Amino acid sequence: MILGVPFSKEISVRFLEEGFKEQGISFPDSEKIFDILGGNPGWLTYFGYIYIKHGRDEEKAILETKRYAKRLLSREFCNFTKEGGRDKRRYLKVIETCRKGCSWKDIKNSLEALEGREINDGTMSDIINNLLEHSFLVKEDRKYMITDKLLGEIINVRC
Repeated sequence: MILGVPFSKEISVRFLEEGFKEQGISFPDSEKIFDILGGNPGWLTYFGYIYIKHGRDEEKAILETKRYAKRLLSREFCNFTKEGGRDKRRYLKVIETCRKGCSWKDIKNSLEALEGREINDGTMSDIINNLLEHSFLVKEDRKYMITDKLLGEIINVRC
């Protein structure tokens, strides 16, 4: 599993700065990188590796990190839906709905709009609980959020 609770902005910035400091590099754009990649420590580490490997080309490192992360996230999401016999369309719709945070009712409304019919509360709870248990979503202050910023960019994933 490549997902989990991401670092906060403060921890992410410090993580990047300390990592670059260990390599003797002053890196002033840590907040920018957090804003683009989010707080997944794997993506932050990979960004640092690619940044150094490719001669400190920040844009190239961002693009390569996003490409790599989205490929892994897509694979993880496809495995999640296939192994559980889950309806990929429904789960992608929930991920899309929760990119900026959403309520239980927001999720229900988006799925009912997708399918053009009412969805019972038990089915809704199963979908949300599956996403929570597999760390695709986290619940904060009565809102559901995707755990990885880049997860919101794989909406058109093909499995």
